[in-house]
Amino acid sequence: MFAQMFTDNDNSAGDAIILLIATGMCTAIVVILAIYIPFLLNLSRCLQQVGPQNRDMEPGQVWLALIPIFNIVWMSIIVTRVASSLNREYRDRRWSSRGKDFGQSVGMAFCMCSTSAIIPFALIIPYCGALFGIAGMVCFIIYWVKIAAYRNELASESKTGCDDKLRTRDDRRKNNDPDERD
Repeated sequence: MFAQMFTDNDNSAGDAIILLIATGMCTAIVVILAIYIPFLLNLSRCLQQVGPQNRDMEPGQVWLALIPIFNIVWMSIIVTRVASSLNREYRDRRWSSRGKDFGQSVGMAFCMCSTSAIIPFALIIPYCGALFGIAGMVCFIIYWVKIAAYRNELASESKTGCDDKLRTRDDRRKNNDPDERD
């Protein structure tokens, strides 16, 4: 079929260009999904490490970011809710959260830069879109690494018995132990 396009004199060049563009777009979509799915899996697993009482969103809701166009807004909501869930979990575990924004600032920078790279403004000033795209990629990687670190920290503490300490503290609260009142 590909060889026939070049032997056909009618629209062979036009058909080849369309085929090339379609192949490039399909390849780009596959590459983007190959990167984006593990990223969303990381966010979902991070939320799984947060206690249900401290979650501002369920881990499965992260996957709504796979919906085209909707994901532009939803990613900002995910960043905000993951940060607030981590903040609540840290407070509940009585870990220091001083000076930590739980990736919210770099996550929002990722969202803003990514959106700025694709909006029509990028068409007005061509290089501006590319700069926003590069900045968005850098922020994306930093955000991914930060959330992975928080997920690993929560998971390692859960394995070392932090859950038992929380249960003990909750039991003392139920028994009105004066040392454990809020």
